[in-house]
Amino acid sequence: MTLRVVLRKINRGIILAVLLVIGLSIYLTIDNARFSSEKAAIQSFLEDYAKAAAQINVLPKEAQKPGQQPSEEAVQKHLDEGKKVLTRYLTSVSDYNSAWDNAIRDITSAAFQNAERCAYVTDCSIEIKTVKNITKNGPSHALADFAIHVKLKTIGSPIYFFMCSIDDLQWQREGNPDIDRGSTEIDTSTYTYDFDFILSNIQLVKEKGQWKIAKFGGYSYEGDPGRMVLY
Repeated sequence: MTLRVVLRKINRGIILAVLLVIGLSIYLTIDNARFSSEKAAIQSFLEDYAKAAAQINVLPKEAQKPGQQPSEEAVQKHLDEGKKVLTRYLTSVSDYNSAWDNAIRDITSAAFQNAERCAYVTDCSIEIKTVKNITKNGPSHALADFAIHVKLKTIGSPIYFFMCSIDDLQWQREGNPDIDRGSTEIDTSTYTYDFDFILSNIQLVKEKGQWKIAKFGGYSYEGDPGRMVLY
């Protein structure tokens, strides 16, 4: 094989390598541009889910009976509606330990424990404060961090659901010096609460053209872990 033939083959290989690099660069540029448009869709999805998740906590007014347990039928009906909400926003893909399965267990536990306590969430709002670090981590996959503000009105000290997990307000009652912790009476006082949470490393998956949450990485209180105020 002559030197000319060898050089010709080397040059051909270099040209092919350059073309591959250029092609890859073009693909990544187009792919990143496409994903940039998905960031707004992800933020909108999270805002919609926050509003829907808040209402999972609130039994219909006619089912709320201060000092008494709600009917099992009312609890089950509202729980079934909550499960439908979660199905719209969470995926049951088993590869991710299923955010849907975990949330279903959480809201079921909360619903029946609250009924046993005669405790109610009478009003709830969840607001997305910020969404950060939205990054693509695979085809139709994305990661995100976001912060939320939760505002509650309650009768007694119920458990509530805040998009990724549940929080028991009983600890607020136990830490309040104005409340007799030894009392066996049903608490019919009304309270307001404010909480801020950071939800991090949230795995999202796009299924049939719609973003859903597949897995919650973790959460933490942001700043003051909440305030309990009689009203």
